[in-house]
Amino acid sequence: MSLALITGSSGHVGSNLIRELTKQKYKIRCIDFDGDHRAYEGFDVEIIKGDITNKDSLEPIFKDVDVVFHTAALINLDRRYKKQIRQVNVDGTRNVCE
Repeated sequence: MSLALITGSSGHVGSNLIRELTKQKYKIRCIDFDGDHRAYEGFDVEIIKGDITNKDSLEPIFKDVDVVFHTAALINLDRRYKKQIRQVNVDGTRNVCE
């Protein structure tokens, strides 16, 4: 059985991905950024505390992972949040890829 890691698992795309991967018999690991587990309540997932913007927190999360679904993103059109958007969407994605 393959182990899938999902970033952004509490969001719309991530939570629907959990449902589909469960049907396909994947083991699922989710990064817990904010403690909100409602999106995957009742599903058999492993939850590990982490933050894609903190590269040091990611190493143990990626252990034994076969496939990564990177769905974490900060979606906001307000330019006041430009720094936070870049940190999550650009720097966080770089950390996941590395």
